[in-house]
Amino acid sequence: MAMIDTVIGIDPGAKGGIALIGSNQVTVYPYSDTNLKTVASTYRNNPTVTAVVEKVHAMPQQGVTSMFSFGRAAGYIDGVLDANGIPTTHVPPQQWKKYFNLLKQSKVASIAMAWKLYPDICLRKSPRCKVDSDGMAEALLIAHYGYMTMTREEVV
Repeated sequence: MAMIDTVIGIDPGAKGGIALIGSNQVTVYPYSDTNLKTVASTYRNNPTVTAVVEKVHAMPQQGVTSMFSFGRAAGYIDGVLDANGIPTTHVPPQQWKKYFNLLKQSKVASIAMAWKLYPDICLRKSPRCKVDSDGMAEALLIAHYGYMTMTREEVV
């Protein structure tokens, strides 16, 4: 069995993100189907790569249509990763947030933690954006959580 070298962290959803953490790389993208397919095909059938996806569930205030769309998007992520031979672990938000002591904290706290760990990473969806993306920050934290728990190595 190959050692895990790279972890893809995914915060699903329209405002989500995709992050890659490896022994010599840290990269973050806003979530889009195109970015997901590009990342997955780049690491297709690579035995040293795994994905950690935030486990999503329905929220009481969501309508039927939005819950269906959200579930469909989550299934799409699983399908793209599976089709590219990338093993996937689903992690509830409570689990990875507990690791960073972010339980019951705001999205701003997730951005602050991402900046603390990776001060040189841009968390803006485009050069024209004026605010950091909490989805990209949380994808980075999910990837970091996966990297630290699956490889037992420090990120450089």
